Amino acid sequence: MSAPEDVTTGDAADPPTPVPELSGGAHFPCLDAYRGIGMTMVLVSHAGFMTGFMQRSALGPYLVRLELAVPMFFMLSGFLLYRPFAKAALTERPALATGRFYRRRFLRIIPAYWVALVGCVLLFGLTVQGWTTWLGNLLVAPAFGVPVENCRPGTGCRVEYVLPQAWSIGVEVTFYLALPLYAMVVARLVRGRSARLRYLGLLAGTAVLFVVGNLARIALVLTDPSWTRQALFTLPFFLDLFAVGMAMAVASVGLQQGRALPRFLAWWNERPALCWGVTGLLFLAVTRLEEPPEPFGISGGEYLPRQFAYVAASAFWLWPAIFGDQHRGRLRAVLRSRSLVYLGSISLSFYLWHLAVIEQVKRWTVDGYDRLEALAQNPPAGNELAGLATFTGDFVVVAVLSWLLSFAIASVAFRFVELPFLRLKDEPLRSLLPWSRTRRTGRPTLEGP
Repeated sequence: MSAPEDVTTGDAADPPTPVPELSGGAHFPCLDAYRGIGMTMVLVSHAGFMTGFMQRSALGPYLVRLELAVPMFFMLSGFLLYRPFAKAALTERPALATGRFYRRRFLRIIPAYWVALVGCVLLFGLTVQGWTTWLGNLLVAPAFGVPVENCRPGTGCRVEYVLPQAWSIGVEVTFYLALPLYAMVVARLVRGRSARLRYLGLLAGTAVLFVVGNLARIALVLTDPSWTRQALFTLPFFLDLFAVGMAMAVASVGLQQGRALPRFLAWWNERPALCWGVTGLLFLAVTRLEEPPEPFGISGGEYLPRQFAYVAASAFWLWPAIFGDQHRGRLRAVLRSRSLVYLGSISLSFYLWHLAVIEQVKRWTVDGYDRLEALAQNPPAGNELAGLATFTGDFVVVAVLSWLLSFAIASVAFRFVELPFLRLKDEPLRSLLPWSRTRRTGRPTLEGP
């Protein structure tokens, strides 16, 4: 078996980060920032919705489409997590053991998620109805098609997570489970081929995933089954986003091995501002479409073009942080800044806590909020709009205070929950025992094989 690759973390000009962005032996110094930017977009969008500002303001269509951050996260995961497998297949070296990959992903996501779930219930009064709801949420069961019903004051009982935003965690978890198996199959199919055929074979595999994801969407629109809402928040309906990220991973490894990008793609490498400009135009185009009844839901013929636009926008958005000289240009310098790198590091806990924080900030800042909650829970007969009584508050005040409080909570959670578990992910199991004298030397990394 070949010796493990050395992991590089960039040169001395890169800002130090407690959890560097590593993938297949390479550091991408601009990628940390995307999580920090994305988490802020999600919070602003949710604050606009939960205060009613989105519904009554001309800015509403723009706040709704800040959800673009979530597709970007999925594409980013596809790139970072598939790159080590793609590198192993292209170089015909052993890939990371499946069990080790699963262990790393578990320690990266699940402890932070469980702490946030329990913490939001205890600190912010979220409700969990029975042990089956607890178990279903702890295991992200809805991501596997297992309905988990949760009851909320004023909205009744629905099949959803206690932390509603955890649906994206469920999508990520199912991708984690499937990725090593997919990578193993594709690696076997291209094994023994020429370097060119191995490269093309890996790209063909991602193209198949892209087509499957879009066919799943088209089939859902045409058939409109009773389980449409639940299906929309599962892996198959975001598979094309992961597939494009995985294709970018194959191209990235190919560049490392001396294989050039096609000229029409390489042209974008040193034009980061233009890439972001195209992303902005696609974002504006999507704001002109009819809004769905809920994020990523279906609303007539809007669903398919919107999701395709999200794929294109995410690819252009991420391109400058993956391809081209990562130390050239003002935009990349900003992305490598210490503040954005740190925001990216704490983004997971920020994302998991921010919805409960927004609701708490509304309790603090809206006069008579207790009365409004009681009205929403028991609307008078014939006045269904009373159930929306809690969708109020000063948008700017709620957004700013919620961001600051979420930042503080996430900083603490990152320091005392995420980092300790990340330090364990490469340790021998025997070294984790209290009586073990084995020296623990693992350095935590945010992503990687």
